[in-house]
Amino acid sequence: MSQSKTTPEQTLISQIKASTKPKAKAAPLDPARRVTMDLRDPRTSGEQWPCHSQHLPGKVQANGHGAWLHCAVCNLRLEYVPRQGSPAATTKVENPAMVKRMLTQLESIMGHVKPTSAICLAMQRKIDAEEQLNHMDYDYPDDYPNAASRDLNKPMRLWFSLPCTKWCPWTAVDHHTPERRDQLENYRRRERRMLWNFNKFVKAAYDVDPELQIYFEWPLISRGWQLPALTDLGTFFEHRLVPWVPCRVDGCCYGLMDEDKTAFVRKRWSIYTTDELFHQRFKAKLCPGNHQHNEALGNSHTKETYYPWRMVQALTRHWKEQLVPNRHLRLLAMREDGPTSPADPVEDYAPPVEMNILDECQVETNDEMEICATTGQKMTLETMAREARLREQFSFQVLQAILGEFFDANQRQGQPHLRWNGPSRDSLTMGAYSH
Repeated sequence: MSQSKTTPEQTLISQIKASTKPKAKAAPLDPARRVTMDLRDPRTSGEQWPCHSQHLPGKVQANGHGAWLHCAVCNLRLEYVPRQGSPAATTKVENPAMVKRMLTQLESIMGHVKPTSAICLAMQRKIDAEEQLNHMDYDYPDDYPNAASRDLNKPMRLWFSLPCTKWCPWTAVDHHTPERRDQLENYRRRERRMLWNFNKFVKAAYDVDPELQIYFEWPLISRGWQLPALTDLGTFFEHRLVPWVPCRVDGCCYGLMDEDKTAFVRKRWSIYTTDELFHQRFKAKLCPGNHQHNEALGNSHTKETYYPWRMVQALTRHWKEQLVPNRHLRLLAMREDGPTSPADPVEDYAPPVEMNILDECQVETNDEMEICATTGQKMTLETMAREARLREQFSFQVLQAILGEFFDANQRQGQPHLRWNGPSRDSLTMGAYSH
């Protein structure tokens, strides 16, 4: 008889088989130690979203220590059966307060759509991680910006223009089949999460700097204006007595036209802001109605419906005037504004405290104050003066406007000449300006 030779590979395999122990068979379950749902969990209440105590059992899961059954919607553990001989010193219990927080945040994101157990589990892990991070002592690197440097670079205004395509009425029309509607709902679920992130960011930024101005722009026809994330932000500002007012802006007011430059595009924006001065200027920039519109682009999202350049200029011009008014710039540019060099005498300039207590005096002079003006300019001046006198409007702004008409009438008339038409040598000074 011939004997087969054993190869080294076969010898190694035999040794591995001899040293390998068979997998132990799991012990049977112990029904006497069966544990039902924890009644302290908020999900057991009949008033709690999403199940309202009408739970849907999911697939039974098990390991070497026991078997358990969770709800397929809210991920509530319906029952747990340990195996015979398994330790019973510890049992997993969810924190009711953190479960309640998870359900509250998830309801604001999901709306009327019920979640799945996987979604609830992921949200619960997020809540647990946030709770742990809030109690950790962060070890910042040496080059991390400190509070002083962050205060120097804090923004004064925040403008938000978030995506809004999924909330457009025409988007709902395009998704008319059940499959497309489910797909649209999944997209909107992500948009709700984005809006809640925006909500939390604005609240945190406002808590850091209460003087911060917030601007949020969306199309007027968007169906997302009544979402909980935006209404909650309005309630937040209302409780802090901060104005949260709407503005209406039409793109055609600022020259928004189609690509062919043949018709205006009536792109309607709604801007909510905490800036009352911004609201006074842009609260009703509506279409005057004296031109035709390209209705095909009014609700689209093409490049023709972006912010027109004139609108951007108007916004930045308004913010620039808030930082430094144009009147202050003109006063700073005046020729006669006190002593300009150390050699100039300063005895004739009294300090502001002394200026406040000086007695008023009237200097008598025989100089005739004459001015050359046209008939139209005279009629304008007489009308302005008569109206101010009859209405008893003697404020600084009204008097400044009347004197400004005198100054404009004294300016050089006609077309400017490149050779001998020099700059004006006249200047109008009213009041004083200190800087």
